[in-house]
Amino acid sequence: MPRMQQDNTNNSAQSAAPKKAQLGRGAQVASMIAGALIGLVALVYLLGCVYYYDRFWPNTKIGDANLSNMTEADAVSTLDQVSRSRTVAVSGQGVSFTLTGGTAGLEINSSSAVKTALDDNACWQWPFQVFAAHDETDALSSSFDLDLLRSAIESSVSSFNASASDPIDATLYFDESTNRYEINPGSLGTKLDIDSIMETVQTALAQRNPYAALTSVNLVHQSVKADDPYLITKRDTANAYLSCSLDLTLNGTLVASVNPSVVKDWITFGEDGTAALDEAQLVAWVDGVESLVDSVGSTRTYTRPNDGQVFTVSRGNYGWISDGEALEDLVRNAVYSSTVGSSEIPTKQSASAYNPGGADWAGSSWIDVDLGEQYVRYFDPDGNVLWESPCVSGAYGVHDTPLGVYSIYNKALDQTLLGNIVPETGKREYETPVSYWIPFNDGVGLHDANWQPDFGGSMYMSGYGSHGCINLPSSAAAELYSLCSIGDVVVVHY
Repeated sequence: MPRMQQDNTNNSAQSAAPKKAQLGRGAQVASMIAGALIGLVALVYLLGCVYYYDRFWPNTKIGDANLSNMTEADAVSTLDQVSRSRTVAVSGQGVSFTLTGGTAGLEINSSSAVKTALDDNACWQWPFQVFAAHDETDALSSSFDLDLLRSAIESSVSSFNASASDPIDATLYFDESTNRYEINPGSLGTKLDIDSIMETVQTALAQRNPYAALTSVNLVHQSVKADDPYLITKRDTANAYLSCSLDLTLNGTLVASVNPSVVKDWITFGEDGTAALDEAQLVAWVDGVESLVDSVGSTRTYTRPNDGQVFTVSRGNYGWISDGEALEDLVRNAVYSSTVGSSEIPTKQSASAYNPGGADWAGSSWIDVDLGEQYVRYFDPDGNVLWESPCVSGAYGVHDTPLGVYSIYNKALDQTLLGNIVPETGKREYETPVSYWIPFNDGVGLHDANWQPDFGGSMYMSGYGSHGCINLPSSAAAELYSLCSIGDVVVVHY
């Protein structure tokens, strides 16, 4: 029995040694496995670094192109293909067509964009980057072959434009209802603007927008719009002149008016758009007013108050004479200052009344010399005969009394009337003393003539006619001298 026990002890010792050996081998194996795993991981990492050294990360895009795991060359090719195949549907304002990047001349910086994006890749980071999303679109830029783009657009819209309407420019016009210049805004029309469409298409392609909507912005625009500063300046400065409303009068009687309907024809515009007056037009209008005013020497028709007979008389030195230069200044200044009111027409000579073609001596005392009747009458302003007398006028056909309308310019007592000097004798034709001298036309006047045997009738045609003066009986001449005044009108007629 003791032997047997000894044997068991030895067996136990013997069995413990292999177990210890087994444990040592397990550690070695584990260590080997761990090393192998580390090596594998390192290998995979290194392989990843090598793989992504010149490739894009997964989930990488530039624009519309998916460049995941692509090399530089493949990425460039893909970008080029995508850009050429990109489409944009253009529609609106009556047209509809589709363009591709190729037909539109779209060009992108494929090589530089790819290189820039790859330069940002750090291959050693691949374990962290392969699961992330990468958008490198910022590196992308685009350009266009403008000639190719224009050609593509023109081919699509030329037929439409052939029948489309052109825009109508805004214009300035005179509104008769308001007596002002107004702006007609015109209209756009329907014709499409190629340049504008080019911009719209370029934007859509550059922004990878598949649609490009055409609006009124893409129509051919007016050369001159309603808000054009030049047009507005023209309107405003012209309307300032049109504010003038000036009535021109003679002796309180309206002759003409400076108003918008008149001034509008005088307005011209400078290069800066400011309004000015056409001097030729203004002067022509003033000339027209003068023709309405000036009555000296004009033909007048009047009715004699005492008997209602109608006479027509021409010539003479009595009547209105306007001052054209002063009138031009008056009108010009009135327009420039937007004057509103009335003003008397400036004159060099005045008459009693403004009565074109009629008796512009109305309202004053006047003498009617009727050569046909050989009779003289003095009328007061109301048309009453205050004095009358037969007369002897200038010798008929020899020294005819001048016809016309005149005015008494002097009165004198006890004068000697002197005729012209006769060259052959050196003496005057006559030297005739008179008591009452009332001249009205140079050396022609009314006076007493006590040498006349009779007055009236045909004496002036029978050798008793004067050298042009109106001969009166002495008593009649005295009465007329006391009644008449310097400035009284003398009308001589048949």
